[in-house]
Amino acid sequence: MDLEFLMELGRLLIYPCITIFLLYVLNMKFSYKVKLIKLIGSTSNYKVLLVVVCLIALTYFVFFSDRNAFRNPIFVSIYFAYFYLLNIPKELR
Repeated sequence: MDLEFLMELGRLLIYPCITIFLLYVLNMKFSYKVKLIKLIGSTSNYKVLLVVVCLIALTYFVFFSDRNAFRNPIFVSIYFAYFYLLNIPKELR
């Protein structure tokens, strides 16, 4: 395998892992998911807001970036963070 391919694959895997880990640690410390859901009003509104943010990020990377969105480490981090944030605690469902 080409070394350049492995370097890019490493970036595509490490950045989202670091993002998810930071979100997890911050949620354990500050319980921001619970606060966001209470601020927005309901879990369905929370999920709609996450979908809108993810669509805005996808639109930006598709139209204003010169690379494929899924080959961009920042978008991949946003994408995986979206799935992490969709996981809502049972007490709030």
